[in-house]
Amino acid sequence: MCRGEAPAVAEVSKSSDVEIIGVAGRDNEEAMQAFIDGYALGDLTHLSDESGEIWSRFGVTSQPSWLFINDDGTHDLVFGRLGTDGLRARIDTLMAS
Repeated sequence: MCRGEAPAVAEVSKSSDVEIIGVAGRDNEEAMQAFIDGYALGDLTHLSDESGEIWSRFGVTSQPSWLFINDDGTHDLVFGRLGTDGLRARIDTLMAS
């Protein structure tokens, strides 16, 4: 997630049963914590990916990017902004599968 998508994530996470995990890629722990605090995202799980290993594993090349992972491990990578409505629609699709 990026700064532009943080408000949508904060809003959607409060009304969704899907676990949302933020991955701070190629930045340090202090910057990640400042982002979490600045956007009131402390209720979500966050991972620090300073080396970019997680991003590389899933093919993430830019922000914002979204990785939707099903219970069976299949996943869908989406590049670009989704906003609140787009994020809700993707979560609805994920839950229906």
